Amino acid sequence: MLTEKNVRMTVMSSSYRILGCPIVKSPSIEELQQMIQSRIAQRKGFYTVAVNAEKIIFYNQNPQVKDVLDNSDLPYADGSGALLGLKMLHGISTFKINMPLAILEICNNTGLPLFMLGAGEDVIGDTVAAVKSTYRSVNLVGFSHGFIQDKQEMINRIKSSGAKVIMIAMGSPKQEILARKMLEQLSDCVFIGCGGAFNILAGKVIRAPEWIQNSHIEWLYRLIQDPRRIKRQRVLPVFFVKVLIARLRRRDEN
Repeated sequence: MLTEKNVRMTVMSSSYRILGCPIVKSPSIEELQQMIQSRIAQRKGFYTVAVNAEKIIFYNQNPQVKDVLDNSDLPYADGSGALLGLKMLHGISTFKINMPLAILEICNNTGLPLFMLGAGEDVIGDTVAAVKSTYRSVNLVGFSHGFIQDKQEMINRIKSSGAKVIMIAMGSPKQEILARKMLEQLSDCVFIGCGGAFNILAGKVIRAPEWIQNSHIEWLYRLIQDPRRIKRQRVLPVFFVKVLIARLRRRDEN
């Protein structure tokens, strides 16, 4: 059985760097659950960051991205670029965890009070309905769309709800910046960045089939769905070249 010490050693201490950016292997659901429960009990909340190739490149270009990554206790590998970077530079193989679904499963199994924040007014209601239908034991104590006018009012609302796990779906790095700000007053809460997951849960966006996800080409599937993402995909060639150079330099040093 995993102890609190073992969980911290497994999840927190196994930290690596890709082009300077901090990153950890994806935790198992068991490790994640015990980490969340122990940190809430200690009033040592944290927020997650899904690390992909885009964030790794922006880590050295955008001070806000660097700040949220440096101060996250769980910057986990997400996306084929991050997984490839870990493999090429550290010889580490890990899996891509579906963090929003993992969190919903954990909350469903433990009864941890959950607050869902994000997406538009036309989406959040369908998201909540879908969650309640699938996760029948989930303790959902509140929800709100992501167009916040008064951050302090939202913090007070979350605090009054008694929520300990907050899923934020606002896109990155906006959701992580907000999570870090809220953590100052909600120190016993865990904040989970969910990106576009609420749209998927609500059925507004169809996720790639599992075989595409496992083939690490989900980025291409999403690009076909939304060609406007091409601007974001421009970082991929830059990322792969930089990782290759870093690998060759490391090999030469050895």
